[in-house]
Amino acid sequence: MASTQQLPVAASGTSFLDEAKFLQEHIKIVLTLATGSLVLSVSLLHDLGQSIQGKDHLHRSWLWLFASVLAGVACNYALTLHLNSKKDWYAPLVTVISLALHVCFVVAMVYFLRFAFANL
Repeated sequence: MASTQQLPVAASGTSFLDEAKFLQEHIKIVLTLATGSLVLSVSLLHDLGQSIQGKDHLHRSWLWLFASVLAGVACNYALTLHLNSKKDWYAPLVTVISLALHVCFVVAMVYFLRFAFANL
């Protein structure tokens, strides 16, 4: 007799695996945006040279973007550990690192916008 193993179902009716896949895709999107913003701003600085203002905002943006990239990689790793492990303590770790990822990215975008508005 074949045993059918059911996946846990979340309150919204979607399976845990579907939610994990959604979170992994979301993390990949934020990582792509963070690295793209970093590359865009570096090339912008290279093209404009010394004529730009608010470089301190741009440098702070780079630090926060770098932190968001690190948090995104760590979140993806923790999520993979959570999916492959039977331990429940990875779930809060994924939540905390995901929150750090989003906070770092939003702060980076605030500094990047401040830099952009200083150069309009």
